[in-house]
Amino acid sequence: MKKILLMLISIFLLPQASYALTGLEPEFFCTASEQAEISAFSANVTIDYEITMASDGPVFYITLTNLTEDMILIDKKNLKSYQNFKPTGSELTIRTTGSGDYDIDIYSKKCKSRITTKTVRLPRYNYFYDDPLCEGLSSYKQCQRWSGYNESRETFESDIQKIKSDLDKPAPEEEEVKPEVKTPWYEQLTDLFIKYWWVGIIAIVFVTFIIYMIRSKNKKDEYDFKL
Repeated sequence: MKKILLMLISIFLLPQASYALTGLEPEFFCTASEQAEISAFSANVTIDYEITMASDGPVFYITLTNLTEDMILIDKKNLKSYQNFKPTGSELTIRTTGSGDYDIDIYSKKCKSRITTKTVRLPRYNYFYDDPLCEGLSSYKQCQRWSGYNESRETFESDIQKIKSDLDKPAPEEEEVKPEVKTPWYEQLTDLFIKYWWVGIIAIVFVTFIIYMIRSKNKKDEYDFKL
């Protein structure tokens, strides 16, 4: 029941909160051609990020470029609005320490509506990557800085213990691959004869029987002709 209630709140109240931040009413006040032009401007907006390391972890600086004076930007994570940009070519940098998808809604003052949403995916920092337990294990995700590994200390130590246990197991012995020896054709023929000798005998008996029948028939025909 609580999940359903939260869903209803997000559907009906969050859009209103975004419009409250922009100071706009949720209505359309421009023509289709004007909307297309504004959409083209918003399509030119780029979003990227840089990372700096602080004592307590990474800090992300998200930068949006090619902003125009008609745009109002809504930081959906922090519920902050940004506007009053230069006519063209403005930039905006947002500082955050979070990770995952970061969404910025772009609204139009002229159209009084949301035009698009720009999203950047911030990598998840692994706080265990330089742990002493990771020595010699840099190829495993548990010990990589941006692997997205986000488990508890207990789980991390358990994973490392399992990895080291698997590494200590002796490697399975590889079977010696013997070079393929090709049998000469006459030996193959001999082996074939030994294996299927009975087929040859049956064939000889059958052919002999056919010859006998043909000769018997010829003799009978010759005898009938003389009579």
